[in-house]
Formats: sequence, structure tokens, C-alpha cells
Amino acid sequence: ANGSQGGLSLKPHEVSLEALQGLWRRLDADCSGGVSIDEFMHFMRIEEAALPEVELTADEKLQVEMREAAEQQAREAREAAERRLAGHAEPKQKYATGRTIEHKRPTTHAEHRLLMPFEQLRAVVLRLQDQMMKVCAAWDTKGSMNKNWELLFKRLDKDFSGRLDFVEFVKAVREELLLPDMKDTDLQALWAYVDHDRSGEVTIAEFQHGLYLLILEGWAPLMDEDLGNLILTINVAAKKWYHGHFSWYKVFRAIDTDENDRLEFDEFERVIRANGSQGGLSLKPHEVSLEALQGLWRRLDADCSGGVSIDEFMHFMRIEEAALPEVELTADEKLQVEMREAAEQQAREAREAAERRLAGHAEPKQKYATGRTIEHKRPTTHAEHRLLMPFEQLRAVVLRLQDQMMKVCAAWDTKGSMNKNWELLFKRLDKDFSGRLDFVEFVKAVREELLLPDMKDTDLQALWAYVDHDRSGEVTIAEFQHGLYLLILEGWAPLMDEDLGNLILTINVAAKKWYHGHFSWYKVFRAIDTDENDRLEFDEFERVIRANGSQGG
Repeated sequence: ANGSQGGLSLKPHEVSLEALQGLWRRLDADCSGGVSIDEFMHFMRIEEAALPEVELTADEKLQVEMREAAEQQAREAREAAERRLAGHAEPKQKYATGRTIEHKRPTTHAEHRLLMPFEQLRAVVLRLQDQMMKVCAAWDTKGSMNKNWELLFKRLDKDFSGRLDFVEFVKAVREELLLPDMKDTDLQALWAYVDHDRSGEVTIAEFQHGLYLLILEGWAPLMDEDLGNLILTINVAAKKWYHGHFSWYKVFRAIDTDENDRLEFDEFERVIRANGSQGGLSLKPHEVSLEALQGLWRRLDADCSGGVSIDEFMHFMRIEEAALPEVELTADEKLQVEMREAAEQQAREAREAAERRLAGHAEPKQKYATGRTIEHKRPTTHAEHRLLMPFEQLRAVVLRLQDQMMKVCAAWDTKGSMNKNWELLFKRLDKDFSGRLDFVEFVKAVREELLLPDMKDTDLQALWAYVDHDRSGEVTIAEFQHGLYLLILEGWAPLMDEDLGNLILTINVAAKKWYHGHFSWYKVFRAIDTDENDRLEFDEFERVIRANGSQGG
């Protein structure tokens, strides 16, 4: 990433990938897969005061100011959240003009100003939405309607005020959304609609809500007869996939993926279409059309809030469940239901374990299916693992798996760090939801999930012998990740002392350039540690070295 992205803007010709890997090999001395703040500071904290002053260009100064404004906004948001958790009343938010922003019931379409015919104005929003999807793809971001509007707003909100004025809106639509031909009259009409209280500014909530209303108003509400037929169709499908102790409360919980006790249309549509084993109802467009779903949503979201509470949902969906016809599942469908129920059970157990930890109760030791206790010890090193073939040959097996995994993850529409991708792969391999793999599952899944039918038995046996360090016959996610990580790490040559000193000096100079003023490596660590777990992984470290300075690198 470059300086505007919170990174150090160091290009490969300035710091090579091999040098970063060599530094990481020295940093992660215990081979744990992550670096604590103490390990990090030990290497990076040379005499900071002695570093040469670096003169920033005007553009670089602007990038630093943008990042610092974003950091300030994040601090204020955290402080506000802490005040709410402590039970303190939150001061009312104000516009830059000094007017208080009132948090009232959601407005309806009829309460907003129309400076042009509705269909014409809605076409403006649909064009923005279509272009936004293309731009979000370029930003490598995929989210719900609301999350995409929020992302767009944040990209438009150049001064980090949490609000837009009309000048920012026009400039950003043309430059950020790449729509230079958008007419002034169209933008003026849209602004008049979203700026319902005529304050001259709009908050994220006002912006999202105005656009949502224009989308929603174009969806024709279902008539009572069609509504009854659609609810019956959905109820039958729901009882098919949520058999046994069926209730719409249970279905609501399955749909509400972000667990905020409210549904958005994206969540609702996803569960209608998704496969039964994924928690969905498997209803195809020829069974329930998109227009019918939109019409039902129009009736569900009667207050035009953009979300549906559990009470609103139950009001429509809870007909006499016991009177619904029994549905016979095929063998494949039964397997899908069993897989989903096993996953739900695993999730429940994880939540209960977390609650026990939070309550201060000791956690019972995890056991293998064989009954052996899984011991949580210091991370093993490469030298402690069995090699049934030459190291370079075994490492080539892992690199091939890793390369294939990246392709398969792309097909799954997933992008993550090395560790997150291994975890995702493990979960795809772990067909019985036990949290562990045995060798048969491993071989079958590598060939079928990773689409590597030509992988040799000897290669897989050697890799299994390496990752199954304690010879239990099973591996946990942690063992699987750690074994693969060790084989990658061992191929990175550690930097010699002289090269190490030169590289640290280069990184320190770049860091002082982008984190000027009260510079400290603790501050840099916090910027790099994007998941805030007080540990760095190599992906985080590399990202901040390459990223633009205003983006945290």
C-alpha cells in the first residue's frame, strides 16, 4: 500500500520480497506464525531520534493529513462507543452549521421533495447503483446494498466530517464514481430528495435512507392473495429444511447473519435462494420470482426503515406451522440438513465455550476422537517434525497446494491472509464438522475440493506425517495451519546481521517520513495490526511495507 493508505510506500526495488521474508524469519524466532509487540519492538526500535528528518512534498503532506484525520475520526468513534457501553448519554450530533441532527422515525417517500418525475429520479439512483457495483469491484469489495452505500459515502466524504455537502457530492460522483456526464439537474434533484431537512448537509444515515426509499418505492407491494400464496410457499420450504422443532424464530436467527436483530433485504433474499446445507430454503427464481420477493419486502418493511425487526417478520410469516404438509427429503437433502445441523451445534458449543471463558471458568481440555487430550504447548519448530522425503520436495507439495488454494478461493469469491485461507480450506476439507481431519478426509478432499486428482499418494503421506506432529492420526486446524506455515517459513533464508541493520534503517526512515511528529514503533505496530489481536502475521507486515502512507503503510 502507499503512504495515503497507512503504509510505508516501499517498492520491491527498495525492499525486496526476499529481504522481507528474511526479516520475518528473524522476527518470528519461535515459529508461532505471528509476532508479538515485544518481538516486533526488539528488532525495529533503534535510536529513533537519530533518524534523519525527511522533507515531505505538498502531496505527501496532504496524504498524511488525510490519514491523521481518519485516525482522529476512528478515535472519536471508539470513545463514543465506550461512553455508550458505560451508560453515559451521548451528546446530540450537530451539523457544521450548528443545527442539531434529530434522530426520529424513518421518513417515507411521500415526505421527500421531488424536483423531477419519480421514475426519472429513480433512474438516476439505479444508474449510480449500477456504477457503484462496478467501482466496488475495482475496490475489491463486495457487500450488501447498505454496506456498499456506506462504503461509497465514505469515499465521497473527503474531509472526514461524517457528512457531505452538495459540492462534495457533485465532485465525488463525477470523479470517484467516474460519471462526468451526469447532468447537474439530475444531481440537484437527487440532493433535494436526500437532504430531507434542507440542512445543506447529509449524514451517512440520511444518504443511505434517501437512496433506499427511491429503490423501495419502485417495488410494487404484493396483494393479499399473492402474499398468502408466497408465504405458504416459503413456509413449506422452511419446514422442509428446518424440520423437527420448526419455528420462524429459528429461521429469523439463521437469516440474520450479522446478528443485529434486524434483517436487510440482502439477507432475506440470500436465505431464500441459498442451498439448504448453507442455511437457505433453496427456492429458485422460477419458484419465487425476484419481483415477488421485492413485493413481500415492501409489505414487510412497512415503516420504510431499511430493515425488518423480528416482530415485523413474525407478523407476516407465522401462519399455522403445524398445519403445513410434511415434506419427504431425498438422501442428498437429508445429508445437507445433517451437515447444517452439525455446523450449528459446533457454533453453539463455540459460543458456550466463549461465555465460560468470559465468566472466568476453566475450559475443559479438547480431546481427539481417540480420547487423547490435545496439549496446548509452545509452537513446534521445523526440526521437530518428521520428514519422509527431502525438505525441498515436501515444500514444493505445499507450494502447489497453496497456489491451487488461491485459485479455488478465488472461485469461492474469498480473499484473505495466508492463515485465513488455510483455515477456510481446512473447514472445506472437514466434512464431518469435527474440527479435525483424519488422513482419509485429507486425501479425499485435496483431490476433490482442491481439484488435484494427480497428487501422488507418497506426497500426501509425507505431508500428513509432517503436519500430524504428535502422531494422533488426526490434526486440528491449528496443527494443520502450523505445519504448512513451518514448511513455507523454513524456505525463507534469515537475514544476516549487516543486511538486517540496513533493512531496519530503510524501514525506520520510511516510517518516520509517514508517521512524523510524535513517531514511535508502538504507533506503527498498532497501524499494522489490522485485526487488533496484538499480533502481526506476515501478510499484515508486508501490506504495511508496500501500502501508501495515507492508508496506514
